[in-house]
Order: sequence, then structure tokens, then C-alpha cells
Amino acid sequence: MRQLELLHSVASLFDFKVINDKDGNEYVLLSKNHINHIDETIEDKTAFEAFENHEHFSANIKKSDFDNACYIGEMLGKALLLSLKQTFPNKSFIVFSDVHYDEIIIRFHQKWNNEPFYYDVYTDYGNESKLFAFEYVYAAIA
Repeated sequence: MRQLELLHSVASLFDFKVINDKDGNEYVLLSKNHINHIDETIEDKTAFEAFENHEHFSANIKKSDFDNACYIGEMLGKALLLSLKQTFPNKSFIVFSDVHYDEIIIRFHQKWNNEPFYYDVYTDYGNESKLFAFEYVYAAIA
């Protein structure tokens, strides 16, 4: 990936839009997403958002650089969560940074009632990858 393309991909992680389904549920999507409206009911809101809101950063990560790649994935995940929190303070989110030797995947979704997270954060992914999860929970103060 060329450097300018890489920077554009990173910058696009912080640009969002909101769309609704026919039942009035609000979905937060990356602005570059081609979906602008939903004419049906989404049964698995978590899977929908997590699939639509992910970015792959290709890399050939050497074993000696894996810790550095994990640091980059962790920082991108934290920055994305902070941006989501500031942009949508009344919504709850979880952000995942999935680091492998061939790529880093950043994805997010809202925390939908009665739906599990996209990834099982308690699974051991072994030495070949590492999963970071960051969450923001909106709590209304009455």
C-alpha cells in the first residue's frame, strides 16, 4: 500500500455517517461506506455494523516487529473509540484491533441490547495474532 493511500485509510477511520433501517434503528457507519439507506429489518445489528465498519491494513510483519504492530493496532483502536465517543456521546461502542502477521484489522460496532460482541474477547487467539478490544458505555445520568 502506498503511503498516501495508507494515510487516507487511517484518516477515513474517523469519518462517520448515520443511517436508519425501516424500524428506526440508527446505525453508525464509516462515511466511505456505500450504503446510504436500509429498506429492511436488520436481524443481527452487531454483525451488520462490524462487517460494514472495518478496515484492513496490509502488512508483512516480521516476528521481531510484532510487538510494534500490536502497539500501532492498540493506538488506532483507542483513537477510534475516542473519536466515536466524542462524535456520538449518547451511544455505546466497542472497537476491535485484530493484529496478525499479514495485516491489522480495525473494526467497530455499537453495543446493541441482547446481542453479543462481534468477537469473543475471551478467546485465546494464540501467538499468531492478538485481539484488542476497547469499549465505551454511555450511561445517562438522571
